[in-house]
Amino acid sequence: MKLTMGDRFALLSIMPAKGNMVTLRMVVDARTKLSPSEEEIKACGIVAKPNGDVKWDDEKYTADIEFGDVALSIIRGALREADEKQLLTPNHMHVFEMLVEERPE
Repeated sequence: MKLTMGDRFALLSIMPAKGNMVTLRMVVDARTKLSPSEEEIKACGIVAKPNGDVKWDDEKYTADIEFGDVALSIIRGALREADEKQLLTPNHMHVFEMLVEERPE
């Protein structure tokens, strides 16, 4: 699936920190796929601000990232849980619509 850098950071922010061994292995793998590479950090001008925010220059940059069924289930569950607890931000809207509501890109 095509994800913008913003989508990737939004998904990284809601990934579960705890779970059983299967969940944790899937989360670690998904985090690795979602995290920007050294080349992407340079190409997009990604910088961490002192307050913890992350900024980047290229808003149009996308990457094709594939997840298996188990990983997608965990990601969708994390988005649903964040929605139920009213923890979503505007940054999560696109990925929520794409993965939970399954709207076409």
